[in-house]
Amino acid sequence: MSQTLLEKILLNATKLIRIKESDLPDGKKASIEVIYMISNEITNIIPEFANKYKPVANDKIYIYPDSGIPRFKLKEYCQKNKISLIKDHTKANARFINLKTKITDSVRNQYCYIIKRDFYLRYLNAHPGILTPEAEGQVRSNTCGIYLFDYKCMVEVHPGRLSSETFTLNPLSDGYTSRLTLVPKVIYDELISLIGAVNIYSHEDLVEDLGSGLVMDKNLHHNLKRLFESKDQNNHMLAMESMANCDYQESAVYLLLLFKEFGKQIFECYTRNHVNFKSLRNYFKVERASIDADDIVSKLRERGLATKENINLLIPEIIEDFNFETGIDNFKVDSVVYKGELDKSKIEDEDVFEDLPDENLVLSDLNDNNSITDGENNPGTGE
Repeated sequence: MSQTLLEKILLNATKLIRIKESDLPDGKKASIEVIYMISNEITNIIPEFANKYKPVANDKIYIYPDSGIPRFKLKEYCQKNKISLIKDHTKANARFINLKTKITDSVRNQYCYIIKRDFYLRYLNAHPGILTPEAEGQVRSNTCGIYLFDYKCMVEVHPGRLSSETFTLNPLSDGYTSRLTLVPKVIYDELISLIGAVNIYSHEDLVEDLGSGLVMDKNLHHNLKRLFESKDQNNHMLAMESMANCDYQESAVYLLLLFKEFGKQIFECYTRNHVNFKSLRNYFKVERASIDADDIVSKLRERGLATKENINLLIPEIIEDFNFETGIDNFKVDSVVYKGELDKSKIEDEDVFEDLPDENLVLSDLNDNNSITDGENNPGTGE
């Protein structure tokens, strides 16, 4: 795994102590946690993994929490490849992580009050009992030079208020609040452990293998549309279960069309966050209820799936959208041109038009233009 930027960010992190409010039986007191201040560049990291995982008999694999991998599919996968899933990452020879999600979900940007350690120790001496005994012992023994507070902890827990003069001592900020990028110690330690590791793989290596299954065709797509059109939410959840069990790559267009047309119904179902369906959503990065045709193409291109076959499957839907959205009664759109780049198809030299609904669908010569049109004349060829 390429760790250059991540390693630089983590090794330049600053270890801090965060003072936080704790509701205890004898009244509100403060406790502490170790936290790291890091560069906000971490949120822009694009994970790069040197190798793609190929299962080998007797492998022991570990999956980090929140990786979005449907666990119930793993049993068959492990049996098929004669590998085992274990709970101790130190004993695994292959570890799978959704690094982008882990960073996004764990790193937080927030305004904090910042105080130097020496001043806070003087404050504690003047106001005993502010911290729990355990927390006070940790504060006094810890060598971190900077402590953080959120506003609520400062005003509700600390009597007499910490004066604004306190914060002018802060070497990290000109004011007495700062917006910092923070990561909890447990996540920091986990990320540090990835640096230089040779057995770390992208969660997508497994997702793609586990996502191989039923291939959605036009008929299945039609049947799932009927389920979504029902007023019974149980039918919606049944359709979502079928979607999640489809081969993500081979069914990409039909899956994304269902997200486009029935996003509202999907996001109203609590099962949208069940691990199996969430894995599908994460694969195509469907994070909201509304997506359009351009979103579909973008998601296909992100996955290298904007092939001739898939674009041609999409064209009739695009034409239908154009005719619906124009609202013009006396004219209709009967052709559209795809202006984007095409990804290499798995089927290179075969005729991909035999099963298309419109026998007049024409693909331009890719050596001249990437445009695709529906009609007798092809504007992309210049003829």
